[in-house]
Amino acid sequence: MSEVDEIATESLSRSVLARIGIALLNLILPGLGLFRISQWRFGIVFVLLPLSATAILLISYHLIDHMSFERYFGLLSIALIIHLMCIIGSVLLVWKNSQIIAHSPTWWSRWYGLIAIVLIGSAVTFSMPDYLRSYYRGFSMPSESMRPTFEVGDKFLAKMTAFGQIRRGDILLVRSGKSEFVKRVVALSGDTVALRKGILLINGIAISQSLLETKPNSDALTESGQMQILSEQLPGEIRPHRITDLGVSPADDWQEAKLGPDEYFFLGDNRDKSADSRFTSEVMGLGIVSKERIIGRPLFRYWRAGIGYKEGAI
Repeated sequence: MSEVDEIATESLSRSVLARIGIALLNLILPGLGLFRISQWRFGIVFVLLPLSATAILLISYHLIDHMSFERYFGLLSIALIIHLMCIIGSVLLVWKNSQIIAHSPTWWSRWYGLIAIVLIGSAVTFSMPDYLRSYYRGFSMPSESMRPTFEVGDKFLAKMTAFGQIRRGDILLVRSGKSEFVKRVVALSGDTVALRKGILLINGIAISQSLLETKPNSDALTESGQMQILSEQLPGEIRPHRITDLGVSPADDWQEAKLGPDEYFFLGDNRDKSADSRFTSEVMGLGIVSKERIIGRPLFRYWRAGIGYKEGAI
């Protein structure tokens, strides 16, 4: 080889730092580094694979009516693993093939071509979370209003569309103004509902409560030094639910009312610390809830405050 050929060969070789930089482009978008070195066929494959995995994920979420913790996070894990494998695979391919610079770089391997690819990929990717949120959303419990079912800081996943028939005892998400509340349905359209000394009356029938346990209550805003955990089962409810009683409070009594078509009455499980259907929106309550204000159904809790990861059906 002549001296001229050696100089030409040197000029077509990339430094180690340049190769590392190109490989790191794949962290922005899998396959981007491959476009930089004009390996566009492999680049397209590594761009489309994670996008296809995400699309399959969203379609699966749409088709599965009864989403469980295992299904949701199983599908999510598969999509994340595919995405990670695409990053690793594209990094390795770039490192293997990036030593020599292409003689005639194409437009997609130049900086403006890479920016165009990133913008196109981002436009598709950024729309997917919004699409997913239209089906499922994660929430964090901000208050004590649903104790003992939810503690403050509990995290849960909710289905935000086509969440099925509404029954007494269901826990649902309700919109009031710009806020979203999680409460329990206690009365349905056509029911009469009232409260007398903390006892719920549905269609004139008192709903019995049984004591499960008594705990110390250090809340300075309540007169009682104890809280009671009670069991209560509404008409048609599959299994009893638990409620918290902090003692006598003004909201223990509520005048009887009859619900109209597509109207529902909601209560918090912590009856003495819940802004629910007993209070109007003017005082930060829910009032009687119309069907169009019901926006979602919690599916499962995946994080318990003070404990960490803890899956639990709701």
